[in-house]
Amino acid sequence: MGILTLAEYRTDIEAALGSRAYGTILTDQWTNSAYYEVSGVMEHPEMFNTFSVPTVASTSSYAGPTNSIGWRFVEDVDNDTVLEFIALEDFYRRSRVTEGVPDKWTRTIDTLVLHPTPNAIINLKIHYTLEPTALSSSGHKTILPAMWDHAVFLLAVERGHLHAHEENRAALWRNNAVTYIQGLMTQRMIATSQFDLAVPQGA
Repeated sequence: MGILTLAEYRTDIEAALGSRAYGTILTDQWTNSAYYEVSGVMEHPEMFNTFSVPTVASTSSYAGPTNSIGWRFVEDVDNDTVLEFIALEDFYRRSRVTEGVPDKWTRTIDTLVLHPTPNAIINLKIHYTLEPTALSSSGHKTILPAMWDHAVFLLAVERGHLHAHEENRAALWRNNAVTYIQGLMTQRMIATSQFDLAVPQGA
C-alpha cells in the first residue's frame, strides 16, 4: 500500500503547480488518472485477484469479473491444470457441439467462453488483474507499494500542466515520470531475475 494519502497528493500537486487553487475535484481527477496509468504500466502482484466459476453441464458461457483490467489465465481447480487461451476467431472455428472437460478458453468482454462445452460441474478460477478503486476520501491510499507514489505524483502534475495549456512543462514532468518508472521496472526485473545482465566485453 502507498504512503501518500489523497489529501497529501492534493497538497503536493498544488504546490508543484505554483500553489494555484484548482480545487479537489480537478486534483483528484489528475491523481486518479495517473494512478490508473501507473497501474497499467506492468503487472503488479498487489492487484492480482481470482474469480470462481463453477461450470454447469451443457453450458459454455459464464459471467466473469467486471472489475478487471485484464485476465491472466484460467485454472481448472478440480483437475489441477491451466486452460489454454485461444483467440476468439479461432474459438468460433471449433465445433461447439462437443462436450467434455474444457481445456481451452476465450472471452467476449466480461464473459468466459469454454471449449469443449463442460459436461459436468467443474470448479474453475479466473486469475485476473483487479481494476483499482478510485481514491475518493482524503485518507485513501493506493494499493500499490509506496515506491509508486512518486510516479503517480509526477504524472498527476503533468496533467495539471496540460490543463493549464503548459505543454512544455507537462512534457518535462512526463519525462521525469517515465525515467522514474523505468528505474523501478529495471529494479524489479533485477530482483526477480527476469533478465540476465550482459557481461562487459573483454571481461
